[in-house]
Amino acid sequence: MVFGTIIQLLGAALAIASNLPGHVNPWSTFIAFLLISFGYNFVITVGNAMIIDASNA
Repeated sequence: MVFGTIIQLLGAALAIASNLPGHVNPWSTFIAFLLISFGYNFVITVGNAMIIDASNA
């Protein structure tokens, strides 16, 4: 879960850096949003696995 959050944080930082005034790069923005999406899906998957694990206790 921490790994997914770190990926999201890196993606957000890249998105901010890619859209600074005077320096807009659409390809790195695309990669940034891809990283954010990947990190989010990783966090959700881990969260669902923890819910299933807690229900078996």
